[in-house]
Amino acid sequence: MGTVITLRSHTPITVKASPRHRVRIRVSDRAFPESTRWDVQRPVQNAGGFQALDGFNDQCARSWRWHAFKVTHHFVSRFVRQIAPYILRGQVDVQIDGQALDFKAMKKLSA
Repeated sequence: MGTVITLRSHTPITVKASPRHRVRIRVSDRAFPESTRWDVQRPVQNAGGFQALDGFNDQCARSWRWHAFKVTHHFVSRFVRQIAPYILRGQVDVQIDGQALDFKAMKKLSA
């Protein structure tokens, strides 16, 4: 018999059906905002390209400012998968098209 491999399940999110989405991100980590911004920088770059990082610097992270960038519909799901651990730890807040992503509430509903 073969062994059963359990795969991670992803929580579905609903986004509007448009070719581009407006993503807003805010670093909410009070202890280490610069290092959190550094870690989150990669998913932001993967989703929106290098131009998405323009203005997303340490000063932005320390001051709790929202940073906005555009993402194509194709990369939204990958961005959410990559950013989900930071949302669950409460290190960042993310909005997609004005709708906040809150995985803690989603996990309570599915449990």
